Amino acid sequence: MACPHQRQWVKLVALACGALLLSTGVQAQYKCKSADGAVTFQQTPCAASEQQERLRHAAGSASEPASAQAKDGQSAQAKVAELERRLRIREAINMGRPMVGMTQDELSQAIGSPDRTNTGQYGGSQQDQLIYFRNGRTVYVYTRDGVVTAIQDQDGGKGAAVPPKPCPSAREIRDIEMDISKIANRDNPQLQAELHKRLHDAKACR
Repeated sequence: MACPHQRQWVKLVALACGALLLSTGVQAQYKCKSADGAVTFQQTPCAASEQQERLRHAAGSASEPASAQAKDGQSAQAKVAELERRLRIREAINMGRPMVGMTQDELSQAIGSPDRTNTGQYGGSQQDQLIYFRNGRTVYVYTRDGVVTAIQDQDGGKGAAVPPKPCPSAREIRDIEMDISKIANRDNPQLQAELHKRLHDAKACR
């Protein structure tokens, strides 16, 4: 028959094993108590000579793995979505174009500093209209609290190419020559200089 010290030692070992099982995520199914009072936790049914108690898992122990798995899945999806966003933004920066979702720093990397900025406070948030003149186009970028929310891109604006004027026709050249020869204009040196310049430019254009 085991002495009291031995029984106490067996109990301590059993409790330690049970704690180890729980801490490592292994779920004990049965609590077994022998005739000498020793208690063990195990996944298999107890021996016939032992008192058996079927354990009920703590609340959430059975569902926790599924919920944790779902949480991990959501976390993984969020990481993938963030990685894809960063890749798209990096591509937009390399192409020199703005993109919704960019921060103001990323926007500056893409197209530089704005030519004009209109700032306002709406509903407790700062909303800016950033205006860029790029290659004959005007780009309006709208941000809220430093993040791009909308973009408008249209033709024209500062720096837009101005189509050249057509050269004067032969009739217009003759009209300039007639203005030069008019008696009323002969005594006006300033007008004569202007008309001769127009005539020179008209003939040079043709």
